[in-house]
Amino acid sequence: MRELRVGIIGFGMIGKVHAFGYRTFPFYTRGLKIKPRITMVATSRRESAAAAAELLGCQGVTDWRAVTENPEIDAVHICTPNRLHAEPLLSAIEHQKYIYCDKPLVSSSDELESVRTALAQTDAQGNPRYTKTNMMTFHLRFIPALIKAKQLIGEGKIGRVFQYRAAYQHSSAADGGVPFKWKNDIGGGAIRDLGSHLADLVSWLIAMPDEVFTETQTAHPFRIDPASGKAREVMAEDAFVMLTRTALPAGGGLCRGVIAGTKLATGCEDEMSLEIYGEKGALRFSLMDAHYLGYYDAAAACGWTRLATGARYAEPHTDFPSPKSAAGWTRAHAACLAQFLACVEKDVPAEPSLKQGIRVQEFLAAAEESACSGRWTKCRSAL
Repeated sequence: MRELRVGIIGFGMIGKVHAFGYRTFPFYTRGLKIKPRITMVATSRRESAAAAAELLGCQGVTDWRAVTENPEIDAVHICTPNRLHAEPLLSAIEHQKYIYCDKPLVSSSDELESVRTALAQTDAQGNPRYTKTNMMTFHLRFIPALIKAKQLIGEGKIGRVFQYRAAYQHSSAADGGVPFKWKNDIGGGAIRDLGSHLADLVSWLIAMPDEVFTETQTAHPFRIDPASGKAREVMAEDAFVMLTRTALPAGGGLCRGVIAGTKLATGCEDEMSLEIYGEKGALRFSLMDAHYLGYYDAAAACGWTRLATGARYAEPHTDFPSPKSAAGWTRAHAACLAQFLACVEKDVPAEPSLKQGIRVQEFLAAAEESACSGRWTKCRSAL
């Protein structure tokens, strides 16, 4: 078994989810000849570093460079707040680490260009300088029902896609009494937090949109900063609605879509939904009913069918505990992580890669530009 020494940067909620994946994935995955071991966690405070070290049985540090520049670390997880992704990410690229980065890739256009440049650098012979497997944690791709949706679309079951609607609904910003958090600051916001997942999912299942028109909403312009006790201006949107246009390949025509995300949906918890309407059929999915994928066959004209997809994850996953067991949020993260590890073992590219993270970020940048200008905006990839 090849040992993979892992360092995690950031140990809030998502850092714990990544660590949980390492603890549980051996039960779900068989055949991998790689043995990952978390050896270091970096956080911003001594107290949280010590708590992470005790929980995981590893070293805790307060300087992320101790992870990215450490020759004893093979793989780096970027789990910090959005605005703190860029520096450790660039350092991990420079020091030839395997990289597993949470969404979104970075928080500004300048940072995006820096990452693009770092990934594109070559040596004197024209060979890529950075050669390691890397991956974004767009875990929705690894939910069995959405894997099934990808299969049905690829088989032509719904034919030419006319329209889609993708939505993500939370309620965390509805209460004006909730204190200021980092997601209320520049680089946070619903577009990057929720829109990144939806943009990747639409890109994977259909295609990345060519044009976007966006409107945003912030319900409470000021929130109390718990550090100072004073009101602080909210710099990021609570909600957005995007209209999209996508020219599909091979004469597929113009597909129109709606991508919406909100943290103002009072009463909602983690409600992601998707509808895709095509010439031959349609698909629909709800994260709150993740065991099933809705499928409509226009030729049969016998109504919607609920396809039980349960825990039928893609390779390299086993059927533990059972294919018919209920799908779970952390289970999808474990499936995403297992895909990363399988690609690391073989030293092959993984998907969704950091380059897909760049494509998603380009789309989000176009959406943010549209929200400011009030006009339809072309995505960089479509120019």
